[in-house]
Amino acid sequence: MSLKRKEMEECEEKGEAKKKLAGNLTNKLVEEKKEEEGNVDVVGLLLKLKTCEKENKSLKLEIEAGKTNMKELIEKNSQISGQLEEQLEKNGNLTIVTEENIKRHEALIKTLKAQHENILKESEHEVKALKRQAGNSTSIMKKEKKEHEVKVPLLEKETSIYEEEIRSLKLQIEEGKADVKEVTARHKQIFDKLKEKLECPVCMEIPRGGPVYVCPNGHFVCKECKSWSCPTCRVDMEDGKSLLAVKLIENIDHRCKFVYCEEFFSIDKVDGHEKTCKH
Repeated sequence: MSLKRKEMEECEEKGEAKKKLAGNLTNKLVEEKKEEEGNVDVVGLLLKLKTCEKENKSLKLEIEAGKTNMKELIEKNSQISGQLEEQLEKNGNLTIVTEENIKRHEALIKTLKAQHENILKESEHEVKALKRQAGNSTSIMKKEKKEHEVKVPLLEKETSIYEEEIRSLKLQIEEGKADVKEVTARHKQIFDKLKEKLECPVCMEIPRGGPVYVCPNGHFVCKECKSWSCPTCRVDMEDGKSLLAVKLIENIDHRCKFVYCEEFFSIDKVDGHEKTCKH
């Protein structure tokens, strides 16, 4: 608005200045005409008057153009003033809205500050409680550490004693295993010899049931192969029977009767195996 007003004032000042110049020129011409009436040519004065009139016409045209420009400027200024008034109204409404928003934000900030203070207070209480728990736990840990320091050497002594006992037990177990191996080997030899003694000299098989006959000299013969004389020493066979041989037959493993089968079973399972044997 200030710029437009300045432009309008400048245009008015230019028009007034041009009017003043035209008036001064006409006054000068009149004075010169009065002073030089006798000496000046009338034709020259007329020419000067014509030029002055032309200059006056041009000045009038410029003044009219300045007026039209002034009118246009006034219209533009009115439009701009209207727009400015509308913007001022909008800005007024915006200021109202912004004031409400500022109030809301202030209320929110207050609530957030209160919540933050409450959270800080709660966190401080929790920190204090945790510090107390940490102090208690550290005291308990110190006590337990002292107890462990006392118990560790005792446990080390006990572990060393147990290790020595374990070593001695391992040695005893190894010695016992060696003794067991020796005993089993002896028992195997004894059973092998007994099996050889139990083997019938006629059919060359170990009987699977009693009675087992024996001659006066102690030679065994199965019931299927018994005759009037002993097949080993040729003495007369009598009705002597060996209970020991029957007990041994009941407690040893018997081989399958098929030639290509080399499996052994107890007396109560060997018959069932032979029924289903693939050989």
